[in-house]
Amino acid sequence: MFNEDKYLTVKQGHAKLVSSTDGWQKPVLILPCSKAKASIAMEAINLYQGRGYLGIIRTFDQTELLDAFDVYFLSAKYGLVGAKEIISPYEQVLTNERINVLLNDNSIKSKFANFCVKTHSSIPVYLVAPKKYKKLFSDLVDNQLLTRQLITSEGGIGYQRSQLKRIIQETMFQKLNFWHKKARLEDGLKCGV
Repeated sequence: MFNEDKYLTVKQGHAKLVSSTDGWQKPVLILPCSKAKASIAMEAINLYQGRGYLGIIRTFDQTELLDAFDVYFLSAKYGLVGAKEIISPYEQVLTNERINVLLNDNSIKSKFANFCVKTHSSIPVYLVAPKKYKKLFSDLVDNQLLTRQLITSEGGIGYQRSQLKRIIQETMFQKLNFWHKKARLEDGLKCGV
């Protein structure tokens, strides 16, 4: 069962991003799928055509967004789907019964386990989605991310959309600052400063 108490929530700000000395470590952004979809198989980020959460991410340059975040979608059919993963259109609603089917699907559970293993513990994971999607995520990760920076949205869709916009803007700003500081440091080292 979904327990909001075990997660951090996005309120005034969000987690400070961690970067390595070698490069930017992308935070993870997880969004719900949408009912509106393109009519042919394509990358998930382009297949989903909804106006809610996806309307917000489409206001940003897709290349810059994917450079700043590892983007995933929670799909009522496929479970966790990477933004660049090619999937076919489908008609599937995330009901409690569907959540139970997904929870008993070994390939979906394996995909979530792999996601948990490859996601570094210092990287924030932003989950911006309705309650049923949060429940699916919570049940599938089965406490594997509790030691990590898991930040979930709160409130209705309007408030969640504003949180999503702020998360994207602030993360892109932090990424830009990271690269500017790194470039200045490298220039200083080249000049013997």
